[in-house]
This record gives sequence, C-alpha cells and structure tokens, in this order.
Amino acid sequence: RHTYSRFLSILLLSALAVAFLVGLRATAPDMEYTADNYYDSHHLMDGYVMSTMGLTQEDLQALAQADGVDQVEGAWSVDATAVDSIVSMRSMPENLNLLNVVEGRLPQQADECVTEQMLLTALGLEIGDTLTVTLDEADQDSLTRTSYTIVGTVQSPLYVGTDRGSTTLGSGSIDAFVYIPGENFDLDVYTTAYFTGDGMEALNSYSQTYADQLSALVDSLDPLAQERASLRDEEVRSEAQKELDDARSELADAQKELDDAKKKLDDARAELDSGWADYESGLATLEQEIKEGQAKLNAAQAQLQDAAQQLDTGWAEYQSGQQTLDQEEARGRSQLAEAKAELDDGEAEYQKGLEEYEQAKADAQPELEQAQADIDQGQKELDAMATCEWYVLGRDTNSGFVSYSQDAERVDNLSSIFPVIFFVVAALACLTTMTRMVEEQRTQIGSLKALGFSRLAISQKYIGYAFVASLVGGLIGLGVGATLIPAVIANAFQIMYAIPGLDYKMQLPLFVLAVLAAVACTTGAALWACLSTLIDTPANLMRPRAPKAGKRVFLEYIKPIWRRLSFTWKVSMRNLFRYQKRFWMTVIGIGGCTALIVTGFGLHESIFDVLDKQFDEISLYDATVGLDEDLTEEQKQGIEDYLDGEEAVEDYMFTYQQMMDASTTGTSYDVYLFAVDDVEEFGRFVDLRHRSDHSPVELDGSGVVIDEKLSELLGVSVGDTITLEGDQRVEAVVADITENYVYHYVYLTRDLYTQLYGEDYQNNVMLLAYQDGMGVDVSNQTSETLMKMDGVASYSYIATIRDSFEDSMDAINYAVVIIIVAAAALAFVVLYNLTNINITERRSELATLKVLGFYDGETTAYVLRENVFLTIFGVILGLVLGRFLHSWMVLTVEVDLVMFGRTAPPYAYVLAAALTALFSLIVNVAAHFRLKKIDMVESLKTVE
Repeated sequence: RHTYSRFLSILLLSALAVAFLVGLRATAPDMEYTADNYYDSHHLMDGYVMSTMGLTQEDLQALAQADGVDQVEGAWSVDATAVDSIVSMRSMPENLNLLNVVEGRLPQQADECVTEQMLLTALGLEIGDTLTVTLDEADQDSLTRTSYTIVGTVQSPLYVGTDRGSTTLGSGSIDAFVYIPGENFDLDVYTTAYFTGDGMEALNSYSQTYADQLSALVDSLDPLAQERASLRDEEVRSEAQKELDDARSELADAQKELDDAKKKLDDARAELDSGWADYESGLATLEQEIKEGQAKLNAAQAQLQDAAQQLDTGWAEYQSGQQTLDQEEARGRSQLAEAKAELDDGEAEYQKGLEEYEQAKADAQPELEQAQADIDQGQKELDAMATCEWYVLGRDTNSGFVSYSQDAERVDNLSSIFPVIFFVVAALACLTTMTRMVEEQRTQIGSLKALGFSRLAISQKYIGYAFVASLVGGLIGLGVGATLIPAVIANAFQIMYAIPGLDYKMQLPLFVLAVLAAVACTTGAALWACLSTLIDTPANLMRPRAPKAGKRVFLEYIKPIWRRLSFTWKVSMRNLFRYQKRFWMTVIGIGGCTALIVTGFGLHESIFDVLDKQFDEISLYDATVGLDEDLTEEQKQGIEDYLDGEEAVEDYMFTYQQMMDASTTGTSYDVYLFAVDDVEEFGRFVDLRHRSDHSPVELDGSGVVIDEKLSELLGVSVGDTITLEGDQRVEAVVADITENYVYHYVYLTRDLYTQLYGEDYQNNVMLLAYQDGMGVDVSNQTSETLMKMDGVASYSYIATIRDSFEDSMDAINYAVVIIIVAAAALAFVVLYNLTNINITERRSELATLKVLGFYDGETTAYVLRENVFLTIFGVILGLVLGRFLHSWMVLTVEVDLVMFGRTAPPYAYVLAAALTALFSLIVNVAAHFRLKKIDMVESLKTVE
C-alpha cells in the first residue's frame, strides 16, 4: 500500500514479460492446432492420386486395399465459365474433404449447388439465385446440366488458402469452386482419388511425425501406382485399338456394299447388252426371212405367167404363201417389239440404278475418306500416346496447407528470440527494483536481525512482496498472452485463410514455465538481495551504507568544458558517473527497450520493402506465359503476331524455365532454372545486380548465377560447386550471386546449358511486360486471348503473386505491431520504475535541497538532468544494439523461400529514439509532480 507504484511496476513488468513470451510462443501452436482440428473434423485427405487416363473403380479398390491406406473416395471435376469467372465444378464429397457450411445448406437435389461467398460477390448473386455455367467444347458432354440453384455458401478444407489452381480456360487461373451432386457428371472415370492413412488423423498435421509418416505412405504407393498405371494403359490402348479396328471393319463393310452395288449394275449392263444383241440379231433374221419369203413369192408369181392352166392352183398357193409370210412377219415383229420394250424397261432401270449408285458413291465417298483419315489419325495418336502415369501426392503439396504452415512458421520464428530479450530486460528492471527496495530498508533489516529474527523470517517480507507482485503480474500476463495476442495475430491470417476461429491449445509447460520464470526472476532477486544484505552485522545494517568515496569523473579532466558547468551541473555529472551500477542498469534497461523498438520498426520495413524491390526493381516483367512442349514455329509466329499488335504489351521474350532441386551435400531446395538465349535482352526483364552496391551481375558461360538467399542456405560462395537435379543431375560452378528476395533462381546461358546437359532446349516460357499503368483488366483480356491460342499452356500474372505475399506479410505485420507496442510499453514502464527508484532513494537529499532554497523547478531539473543523460546514453546503446538485433532477427524470421531486407531503415532509428525520448519526457513530467510533494521535514530525519 505504501509502495504501490513499485509494486505496480513489478506487476506490470512481469505481466508484460509473460504476456509477450506466452503470446508469441503460443500463437503458432494455436494456429496449427486450430487448422489440424479443422482438417480432422472435415476429414481432409492425407493424399490424392491423379492419372493421365483417369481412375476406374478397380483403381480405387486397389488403392483402398494398399497397406497403410484407411479410406478412399473418388471425385469428379471439370472447369467451366460462369459469366466472366472461371470455376471448378466439383462433385459433392461423401466421406472425405467434407464441406463447412457458412450460410444456407448443402444440395439435396441434382439441380442444386453450393459455392464460395466471393463468387457470389463477384457475380452479384445471392443464395436462391441460379448459377449458369458454360463448358469448353472438349467438355461439353461432361455434365448433364449447366444451370443450378445456389442453396448455400461453404468452405472446403481443400482450399484453405487463396489459390484455387490453374486451368486452360480464361486467364489460366481458377477463381472459385462450385460443388454439385455427383449424379450431374457424365464421365466414365474419376478425375481424382483422395485417401487417408491409418492412424494419421490422430497426428498433428504440422508435426514432423506426420510429415515423415505421410512421406513414407506416399513412397509405399509407388509400386501400386506403376502397376495400376500399366494396367490402365493396356486397357485404354486395347479399347482404343478395338474401336479403331471396329471402325475399320465398318468402313470395309460400307465399301463392300458400294462394290456389290457396282457389280450388280455391271451384271445388269451385261444382260442388257446381251439382250440388245439378241434383239438386233432377231430383227436381222426376221428381215432376212421376209426377204427370202418374198423372193420365193416373186418366183412363184413368175411361174404363174408361164403356166396359165396352173393359174388357179398357183394363185391359191401364192395367196396362201403371202398370207403365211405376212403372219410370220407380224409374229416376228410382235416378238421383237416385246423384246425391245423389255430392253427399254431394263435400260431405264439400269440408268436409274446407275444414277442412284453414282449419287450414293458421291455422298459416301467423302465420309468414307474422312472416316479413313480419322482412323489413320486415331491410329497415329494411339501409337504416339504417352504411357499412363499415376501421380501420388501428399497433403503437403496442397498450396493452402503449405502456405499456412509457412506463415505459422514465420510467427514462430518471431517468437524464438524476441520474447527472450524482452524477458531479460523486464527481469533486469525487476532485479533493480527489488535490490533497491532491500537496500532502502537496511536499517529495518538490521534492527530485526538485532532483535533475533532469523534470516528466513526477515526475508519473508521481501520475498513475499516480490512473489505476490510477480505472480499476480505473471497470471495477468498469462491470461492476456494466451488469449488476446494469439487471437489478434490469427485473426489477421483469416483474411488469407478459410480457417475457423482460433482454438486455444493447452500448452501447460509453456504457461507454467513463463509464470515461474517471472516469479523466479523477481523473487530470486529479492532473495539474493536479502541474503547479500543479511551477511552484514546488525550494527552495520542499522546505519546507512557509507557513501562511495568521492573521485573525479572523466569529464573533470576536460577543463574547458568542466569550468563552464554550473555547480548543479557538476553535481549531476558526478552523480551520473560515480554510481556505475545505477548508471549501467538504467542505460541497459533503456537501451534494451530502444533496441527492441528499432528491431520492430526495422522488421516492418524489411518485410514489406522486399516486395517493392523484388517486383518493381528486380523482376521487371508483369506475367509469365507457359508454352506447350511441342510448340511449332507456326504457333510461335501466331503468338508473336498477336503480341506485336497489342498496344498494351510493351515487350516480351521467349526463354526456358525448369523447376528443379539445388543442393550441395545436404538438404536440397526448389529452384527455378532460367536458361537465357540473349543476355542483353534478358536484362530488360530481370535486373541481375549485387545487393550491396547494385552493380551489375555478369551472366556469361563461366558458371551459373544464383540468388543470395540460396547461397546462404547451401553455404556456397563464388567459385563453389552446386548440384542441380531435374531430369538429369549435373554439377555447376557458381559464377556470381545476385540480389533476390522471393523464391530461388539459377541463371545460365544457353551455351552453358548445352555444355552441362549435353543437349539443347526449346523455349517453354514467355516473359511479358505491359505498358506502365496497365492493370488487371488488361492482363485478363490479354490472358484470355492467349489461352485460346494454340501453343499456350498457362498464364500467370505477377501482381497476383505479389498480392498473395502482401496479404501474408500483412498478417505477419500484426505480430510486428505487437512487438513494437510491447517494446514501447516496456520502455515506458522501465523508465518510470527507474525514475521512481531514483527519487525514493534520494528523498532526504532532495528534501535537503529544498531546505537550502531550491525551487521545485530547480529540484526537478537537478534530478531529471541525470535522467535525460541516462536516456541519451541508453538510446545510443539501444540504436547500436538495435542494428545487430535487427540483422539477427531478420535471419531468424526468414523462411526458406523469402529473403528479407538486411538493414533497418533510418526512420526505424529515428522513431525508436523519438519514442524513448517521449516516454522519458512523460515520466519526467510525472516525476516533477512527485518531487513537489517531497516534504522538507525529510531532511531533518536521521537514521537514529
């Protein structure tokens, strides 16, 4: 009650130290615990399988029977367009990857769907509206319907981050997911098979144990993957070959029908020709017979002239002959006429059949030729078709899962050093407080010892004082640190991640250790002060400690300065430098707080400044365009013609890029290898420079150029050798090291690539730079056009990557802000505490000054002049320490994929000094009013 300010300062210091330590140390485990609970409650897959030829029910059964696999579930998906957004249409999950309903409900009918809120916002839709999608021509038959009623918004454990995957539609990236009942998919095979491992749900998803077990499970499935891929390849090829053979058979049957029809026409033609020949022969025979009969009749008529007596008889015979001849002629001509009529009918039927055949042939021939061409092309494609591949991937390849882990790791890195330094400064202040308190009460301690009280009995008061203050403060700090700080930081990450509200993990060892550390530091200080004091005799203790022997301070030897100082200034200087313990305790306390503030502001700038340097100064291109492996010159020319005519495009360049591993003798790291055709042209897209002086990095054939962060991770420098492993494994000499902050890159010339790999490469990436001021709309228009062109496989807008990193850094910034605020609060409390101790220790001295006629302002100036100098020395020390602490913290906070700025900006030092000075001013103002209350009677009191 009589020393409430001192008690409160110890309590606040303990609370700040524990809150800061527990808050930062508990945040990452709480975040991982929350995510793991979410994954477990929604049965997130441990891994998944994709196949280049789809997955059959038999594949799923084989996967389910594999050792270590618990559950397996097949799923369908197809990409589609909804107005101007690209969506992934996915089948509703049954047992794995269950959806978290945010609003509304899950689909109950085939024509219902659920999606993300951001898609509804983008399209201006609400629950109850109809979502209509458009399928690409190749996927037209994948869905039985394309319009669905939106019945709810959901979150999927498959998509905890902002990345929704890539596609061949639109701009090349998927904007949102849509889940529909599986009965809407009209597909023969599954597109993906998800699986979980035995006993893996019980493990922490972000623990090393889980990572090791997952890796072992994925590796164990490789033999099954090869076996099933081979079987599927054989099945698909045999089915395709059978279809081609059936098509050939049908084509042959159709050709045979045409040939049979032609043969029938040819036979009919031959019969007609034979009939016409018989007709002509009959007609000629008839004419001949008539001619011969007429000749006979003429001869008979001549005989009748010669023999009149026979006239009657001959005439009768003649008439009979003439009649017979006429009858035969009539009969013959009638038969010929009938034969001619039959021939004319046959001729007409033949001509009709011929016309029908010619028409059928004309109609069928293109179809037959096209069918033959299709069969030939199909056979060619089948022969050239790549063998079936199974890709078995773990949960650790999910971008959201990994990025969340990396962000939690950043927070954890922050908590590894800062709280310790913070705790040390707070403990130092508590130590000073309790030591001074015991020192102040030497007389009472001596009296109690003279009266026969034991050391333990005497110490109980001070130990209990320190214990209660530190314990209460520690418990308050524990409550705040274990709840508020993790909630604030985790809430920042909810902007980026679809993870439910924070679940607090009971981290009992951390909680107990933090509170015990605070109690032990303060109580231990009290115990040590008591024991060191109680060693002395009661007689000595009951008298004040003899003042330190007077001696000249260093400043007195500088005569020109010392002579110009007033009496009060000389006394202040002597007090300042004579009491070395108080000097250094105060300076170190203030310096530690200033260093923490410098580091906090420096980290903020180091984290955010790298994005501007990376994406505005180093990576000068705005987008990357992935190209097909079999890009033809005609396709390449078409892309160039389009870009040359696009005003928004300032520049572009074709180059080669490959993802691979870089290593020395230990851990390997993912890197992007850039092989460059034209070094000068490449310089317009990537600025290769040294970080220290921005001098250019020469890219030549002497070796590869790697980024600075990669050189640190691999522990290599210029002239050393690294191993690059992709399709081949090669050794490369490091020719130089370039400035880079995001991802890892290895640069080399085309000649060096050919020398290392023994083969040339085909450019597979295009770097694209837009005119200044062009935004996402221009990018979307360009990407949509490019994605429709032959030879273009993907499109990636750099601003999207930058936005993702900025969101991540914004979340980390919350932790940095907490560091700055906590360090500022610590600085204020330390200054206030030390000032109060100084005043309490010197009450008699200050009262004496008042008796001697010092005004309140002069008394305040006398005391606070020392505080000002201590603050100045503390700030100087803090600025120096802050530089090294910042550099150390940057290396600690960094993750493998990112390098932060190595130096704190000038404003960090200015702000740290200004804040410390401001706190000192506030404390001095408060001290002034306390000094005014000192009673001059204090000067008359003596120890006796």
